[in-house]
Amino acid sequence: MNIGDTILAKTEKMLGDEYETRTYHQASTIALALLPTFALIAGAMLAWVLPGTHAMWSLLIVIPLIGPNLIFTQWLKSRAARPAPKLKDGLWGLAIVNLTLCFVMLFGIAYNVSDPSLARGLYTGGIIGTVFAVIAVPAMLRKQRERDEERLNAELED
Repeated sequence: MNIGDTILAKTEKMLGDEYETRTYHQASTIALALLPTFALIAGAMLAWVLPGTHAMWSLLIVIPLIGPNLIFTQWLKSRAARPAPKLKDGLWGLAIVNLTLCFVMLFGIAYNVSDPSLARGLYTGGIIGTVFAVIAVPAMLRKQRERDEERLNAELED
């Protein structure tokens, strides 16, 4: 039993009927969508209040975002096709808020770290990363979903 199955089994033991279980999972979906926003708020605040190069410690907020997401992805892909973003149905408002918070954090780091070459690198990396994310990530996620569907359909045929 992997960590995802263990957490799910123990959580569902605490819950009552199917309605409670479904509602709990809906609330978890909401929390999962908002988690990056709150982490980025903390990172942006740290980037501006920590002095000098200590401001770079604010980048550690990505660890609690990436770790659970990797576990989520591995657990999900063995059971269902991973979701692909739909431009018209996406959480664009939240994505724009998160992107803005990323830039606030990067600008805070660049402001506090008095090395101009680091600041230029942060700005350049932020812009390139944003362009990559907006253009390439949706296409990569759609391709992942197609591969997941093919793999799951092949498993069903066996």
